[in-house]
Amino acid sequence: AKSLCWSEGELQEYLDGEAPDREAIRTHLLACGDCRAGLEEIAAADAFVRERMSLLPRLDQLAVAPPVPE
Repeated sequence: AKSLCWSEGELQEYLDGEAPDREAIRTHLLACGDCRAGLEEIAAADAFVRERMSLLPRLDQLAVAPPVPE
Protein backbone atom coordinates (compact mmCIF):
# COMPACT_ATOMS: atom_id res chain seq x y z
CA ALA A 1 0.00 0.00 0.00
CA LYS A 2 1.19 3.47 -0.82
CA SER A 3 1.73 5.63 2.26
CA LEU A 4 3.12 8.78 0.65
CA CYS A 5 1.01 11.43 -1.04
CA TRP A 6 0.04 11.08 -4.69
CA SER A 7 1.69 13.21 -7.37
CA GLU A 8 -0.11 15.95 -9.26
CA GLY A 9 -0.07 13.72 -12.35
CA GLU A 10 -1.66 10.84 -10.44
CA LEU A 11 -4.32 13.15 -9.03
CA GLN A 12 -5.01 14.48 -12.54
CA GLU A 13 -5.45 10.90 -13.77
CA TYR A 14 -7.85 10.28 -10.86
CA LEU A 15 -9.85 13.38 -11.77
CA ASP A 16 -9.93 12.30 -15.43
CA GLY A 17 -11.10 8.81 -14.44
CA GLU A 18 -7.92 7.27 -15.86
CA ALA A 19 -6.02 6.34 -12.67
CA PRO A 20 -5.22 2.63 -12.39
CA ASP A 21 -5.15 2.95 -8.57
CA ARG A 22 -8.46 4.80 -8.36
CA GLU A 23 -9.69 3.05 -5.20
CA ALA A 24 -6.36 3.52 -3.40
CA ILE A 25 -6.35 7.24 -4.29
CA ARG A 26 -9.96 7.62 -3.14
CA THR A 27 -9.14 5.98 0.19
CA HIS A 28 -6.05 8.18 0.61
CA LEU A 29 -8.08 11.33 -0.16
CA LEU A 30 -10.42 10.51 2.74
CA ALA A 31 -7.48 10.79 5.16
CA CYS A 32 -5.18 13.35 3.51
CA GLY A 33 -6.15 17.01 3.49
CA ASP A 34 -3.08 17.95 1.45
CA CYS A 35 -4.05 15.63 -1.40
CA ARG A 36 -7.70 16.76 -1.20
CA ALA A 37 -6.55 20.37 -1.48
CA GLY A 38 -4.29 19.44 -4.40
CA LEU A 39 -7.16 17.67 -6.14
CA GLU A 40 -9.40 20.72 -5.60
CA GLU A 41 -6.74 22.98 -7.16
CA ILE A 42 -6.42 20.68 -10.18
CA ALA A 43 -10.22 20.52 -10.56
CA ALA A 44 -10.48 24.32 -10.37
CA ALA A 45 -7.76 24.75 -13.01
CA ASP A 46 -9.49 22.20 -15.27
CA ALA A 47 -12.81 24.01 -14.89
CA PHE A 48 -11.15 27.34 -15.70
CA VAL A 49 -9.56 25.93 -18.86
CA ARG A 50 -12.81 24.24 -19.97
CA GLU A 51 -14.71 27.50 -19.44
CA ARG A 52 -12.18 29.49 -21.47
CA MET A 53 -12.10 26.89 -24.23
CA SER A 54 -15.90 26.99 -24.45
CA LEU A 55 -15.60 30.65 -25.42
CA LEU A 56 -13.49 29.81 -28.48
CA PRO A 57 -15.22 29.13 -31.79
CA ARG A 58 -15.39 25.49 -32.83
CA LEU A 59 -13.31 24.55 -35.87
CA ASP A 60 -16.44 23.89 -37.91
CA GLN A 61 -17.63 27.43 -37.17
CA LEU A 62 -14.50 29.13 -38.48
CA ALA A 63 -14.63 30.66 -41.95
CA VAL A 64 -11.94 29.04 -44.04
CA ALA A 65 -10.68 30.86 -47.09
CA PRO A 66 -10.74 28.84 -50.31
CA PRO A 67 -7.33 27.81 -51.65
CA VAL A 68 -5.61 30.38 -53.82
CA PRO A 69 -4.99 29.09 -57.36
CA GLU A 70 -1.36 29.05 -58.40
